[in-house]
Amino acid sequence: SKYWQLSVNNNPSVTGISAYIPLNNDKISLDYLEGPFKDSVEWIADHQNSDGSFGANYFQSAFALMALSIAKDKGIEIKNSITSNGVQYFLNNQLNDASFGDDLSTAVSTMALLSNGKTMQELNKNNMTPVDALISRQQNDGGFKSGATSSDTDTTSWVTMAFVQAGQNLPEKEGKTPIDY
Repeated sequence: SKYWQLSVNNNPSVTGISAYIPLNNDKISLDYLEGPFKDSVEWIADHQNSDGSFGANYFQSAFALMALSIAKDKGIEIKNSITSNGVQYFLNNQLNDASFGDDLSTAVSTMALLSNGKTMQELNKNNMTPVDALISRQQNDGGFKSGATSSDTDTTSWVTMAFVQAGQNLPEKEGKTPIDY
């Protein structure tokens, strides 16, 4: 598989290009490399935090966990403890309303958990699922928001995918669905 690699002083960077702050005399390169998918999986596994998360937030953790699920489906061997610790990270941080924080975090966290074999029933907390939490937050324009005062396309798109992955119909508020937004 092919991928982009940011390197600093001929060493792969541990931060993304948008987070990198160059120092004096740093040699920076962005290379398009080809390598086995397995190397990507090893890199993700090697960068799992002690609490089971990956990266600095739910979004990064969710995508790492979804990538591991895809790799497992492709027949790449992954230690069960890596994915189970990742799943447990999300479950440990699920809020009492069944969400994982804002709408974006809830959507991608739900997708990561479903990708790793959890069911909506297993995500039930206080008789609510993350999908129920999202439905309760839908805006009057049919969309969803995250860190803003009104609906945004990015969050609405991820929430829509979470509903589809959960096998749920898109919710409607005041006659509008996320598609209408």
